[in-house]
Amino acid sequence: MKKTRPLKVLYFVPVIILAVLEFLYQRATFFVMDDIWYQTNLVTGQKLSSALDVIKSQIWHYFNWGGRSITHTILQFDLMGGALFCDIMNLLMTFLLCIVIASFAKERIHKLFYFYASFSLIISLNASFRYNMFWQSGAVNYLYSTVWILTFIKVFLRELEDDSIKALPGITFWIVPLGLITGWSNENMGPASFILSLMVIFLVKKNKKYDRIPWWMTLGCISSLIGSFLVIVAPGNFVRSAFTNNSGLLRTIIERALSMLTGACSFLLPPLVIAVTLFTVVTMVLGFKVSNRDIVLIISSILAFGAMILSPHFPPRAVFGIMILLIVLILSFLEQISERFPKFSLISNIFIICTYVYSVIEMYVCVCYYY
Repeated sequence: MKKTRPLKVLYFVPVIILAVLEFLYQRATFFVMDDIWYQTNLVTGQKLSSALDVIKSQIWHYFNWGGRSITHTILQFDLMGGALFCDIMNLLMTFLLCIVIASFAKERIHKLFYFYASFSLIISLNASFRYNMFWQSGAVNYLYSTVWILTFIKVFLRELEDDSIKALPGITFWIVPLGLITGWSNENMGPASFILSLMVIFLVKKNKKYDRIPWWMTLGCISSLIGSFLVIVAPGNFVRSAFTNNSGLLRTIIERALSMLTGACSFLLPPLVIAVTLFTVVTMVLGFKVSNRDIVLIISSILAFGAMILSPHFPPRAVFGIMILLIVLILSFLEQISERFPKFSLISNIFIICTYVYSVIEMYVCVCYYY
């Protein structure tokens, strides 16, 4: 993972190649299903023509179909911009997500490796990438929202990384809207992010890092709670459940649990197996102590999965946010092992190169199929 000029080229050239393939596949992915509906004013059925149409649509949506007002507002504005605009935005949001993942690197010299690795892993470990990264409705609900959710998580977790770290400029003001949209994004990552912020506050208090908990931490925690509350108790959730599910409560819970297990086994198994394997190597084989930051991430991943019981519907693509948390953990464990055993860097790089090749092959096959 050493940072050299040749390695910079070796990192960026493959990223550009994969990005071009992703964009070509994006251009071949047309608006379908929910995209068609969200292109209209949900009240009148007419095509969207102004911001007022979006506002009216989302007010109706909140009370009649679901509480994801933040993501669906962005979705409708995206759709108004047209297919090319959506394709460019999706690729930019992928880059942004990789940048946020790279910010979790403990050492500055490892950020480039994190960026390159995450760009590969997001495709290679994502069994539903078509529906959570390229289909527009799925991209906004999962790819876009994970960018600001992970940013919120990073802002809190940095308090556990370094005792001498300083608060970010103006954080007291911008943490409130960030916390609100984090909680209001979806039914699993929103509540999990709120609980994560609570855990960080508890650890900061326990370790006596501050004489008094900073205001921004309290405000961020409360705003994410409010956002989570708004998305879960939206009247539209209950209307949709009644419309799509006539089963009794017990049967609904059983069906939801089976759906979640299917999603975990079918769509979350690869990153989960890799993360658990590396965790076992780090803790039981090498005897390393897992950092508070990684422990909080592990607990949050489990909670995010369990919180899907709160969702009126569990499509497999909904595990995207959990997969991203697992990718952060995978890269963190690889970094820890490489720091103690420099020779392991070669194995780590080979692993990432293999995932990159697999991602390129996947994208190439998809592009060839549509073109």
